[in-house]
Amino acid sequence: LGGMWEFPGGKKEPHESIIQTISREIKEETNLSVIIGELLLTFNYQYLNKNLTFIVHLCEVNKGDLKPLATQQLIWVRPEMLFQYSFPPANKQIIHSLFKYLRLEIPSPFDS
Repeated sequence: LGGMWEFPGGKKEPHESIIQTISREIKEETNLSVIIGELLLTFNYQYLNKNLTFIVHLCEVNKGDLKPLATQQLIWVRPEMLFQYSFPPANKQIIHSLFKYLRLEIPSPFDS
């Protein structure tokens, strides 16, 4: 889904726990070490040719300087700004859950 923004994450390796996967993927993509917090949500999403399982945890930056270690761009935005960016369809569930967790009001064009 080129041209869209996404949250850091990726494929779980068979030998890893989900916590190890999250930690590794964030480090690989952003150069940040994080403390993995509570589970925000888990859901499945069917794209055209594959079914993906999303396991989303809240994370806190522990150390490191944000910098892209792959070829992508990185930005920090306040949660209220997330709806101004184009995300893949599955990410809408993540954003909605984050807003609910933070007790923020979802902008009306995006509330369904």
